[in-house]
Amino acid sequence: TLFRLLTPARWGVLDTLQKAGHCGVRDLARRLGRDASAVHRDISALIDRGLIEKDENGKLFVPFGHIHAEFDLAKVA
Repeated sequence: TLFRLLTPARWGVLDTLQKAGHCGVRDLARRLGRDASAVHRDISALIDRGLIEKDENGKLFVPFGHIHAEFDLAKVA
């Protein structure tokens, strides 16, 4: 489930938005070089999980100063 949510494209959304600060969907899509409708779908999934929020003006932002994820995967014997 985690890997379905945090795809490489969505990690890119989080990273870019965190660096950009508060911005709108179209501005974020332009920064990412992606289609606004595809970015909107990614944003919706990330908002649903609390990784992105909207401010009082409707601008998007990442409510975390730092995001770190580390995984160890090993095959079962």
